Amino acid sequence: MLRIMAIGCCLLGALPVVSQPVNLSRNFRPDPLQVTGRTGGEVSLASLAGSVSGCRGFAQGQPNHIINIVESVPMLDMIAFTREVNQDLTMLVKGSNGDLWCGDDQYRNRSPRVSGRFTKGTYQIWIGTAEPKQSVDYVLSISETLHK
Repeated sequence: MLRIMAIGCCLLGALPVVSQPVNLSRNFRPDPLQVTGRTGGEVSLASLAGSVSGCRGFAQGQPNHIINIVESVPMLDMIAFTREVNQDLTMLVKGSNGDLWCGDDQYRNRSPRVSGRFTKGTYQIWIGTAEPKQSVDYVLSISETLHK
């Protein structure tokens, strides 16, 4: 079952707006689920991760997306894309259970990718950029199978 409450983006010139939570369970549709957003901020993803995690990039203090996994999913593959070829996106996924993933150039040596088993819980997702204060439109694609 997939329920999208609302997906927010942003007002021109304003800080990115956090999208409404997305609830996911096994066999969600559509697959891949795609949500849009805009980066922006000067908070380091490493500091948001709360550890010396090696997370690269900068984002706003609030997560761009919140995903509630209502039933454990054996495999989720998340990739953030941008059409702006000169921009370098990064990603941080932080679970309520303590799971932590950082993404940078894992997908085609260009886009941040986070893949793995996601247990029931709430996951905060930050999409960042390599340099602080960069505002970039992106698409976050979430699938139960590996993106090709």
